[in-house]
Amino acid sequence: MIRLFITLVSFFFLCFGSLYAEINLDPRGNRGVNNWTRYASIRLESKKTFFKAKEKIPVHIKIKNKGYQVIRIYPYSQTQQSFKLFLSDQHGKEILQKFNPISWNKQERGEQVFNIEQDELKEIILGVGESFERIIYLNDFYNASDFKNDQEYRLWLYYYPSQRNFFVRSENTILFRIAENAFPQEKFPSNKKRNTLSISPEETVYLFLSSEMQKNWPNHLKYINLKKYITAYHNYAARYLETAPEQRKFILEEFSAYLRTQPAASLKKFRIIRTEIERDEGGEIIDDGRHFVDVLGVRENINSLTRYEYRYTLEKENNGFWKIIYVDAKILP
Repeated sequence: MIRLFITLVSFFFLCFGSLYAEINLDPRGNRGVNNWTRYASIRLESKKTFFKAKEKIPVHIKIKNKGYQVIRIYPYSQTQQSFKLFLSDQHGKEILQKFNPISWNKQERGEQVFNIEQDELKEIILGVGESFERIIYLNDFYNASDFKNDQEYRLWLYYYPSQRNFFVRSENTILFRIAENAFPQEKFPSNKKRNTLSISPEETVYLFLSSEMQKNWPNHLKYINLKKYITAYHNYAARYLETAPEQRKFILEEFSAYLRTQPAASLKKFRIIRTEIERDEGGEIIDDGRHFVDVLGVRENINSLTRYEYRYTLEKENNGFWKIIYVDAKILP
């Protein structure tokens, strides 16, 4: 009986210890802080691709419980604290969010949700497979002067589900263009410079991971866009997004130093398994769109091996070279 009890207790801790490790590991095998991303997913949708100058730009946000247990959302009373938007122009330059409560769309009331008696809800409960949907207007988060005519923009979103220092990043981005005389069938023109000497996305990821295995940290950093890649590490991302632009360089320096240190779980081997090209909602390949490179990797920590599946997101910069801007990581059984 005692032996059976010990066996059951050991099994219990093994299962839940493994679960705890999966939740709290970042892509390098170090402890993380964001548990919520395991259970929730966020997707962005826009019914239009082209907008006229000063036209309202609605973005449909769908938050879904993709896990196996109930999750709870505790909305902020102020919308700008729940939603952190990352908007960049066609040259990759970030446009800073400037939430304007005066122009805020009163009908949607942002994150404030009401029941049938018109009482504001303090908690939103999502069962397994259930979704919570909202619409926000970019015009409430940016000045009209931020949207230039005949310019292309890319948007992704960070959502804070409660008043804590973690968030969920949208699984996708949306592309749209400001144009006075545009038609839905028009394609986004290419704005990137061609560089025949540029290495491919697969080669970029291969060299990036090889440099980690060889502990060649200067080379390791040259394959990433540090300002975007930092958002993949929740220990740094929330601080970076909340910090004033002029102070962000100090967090970037700290993050850069972190990437130059030996990770908690050393990368022992990896294999690139597939590459996908970014497509629009209709399935058409986006010219000069992002590439997604999937990798199987094995890391070692204190004589134990852990298998990872990574998805690296790469974006072509103006000089024609590919840079890694984000990584999703999950532990395989």
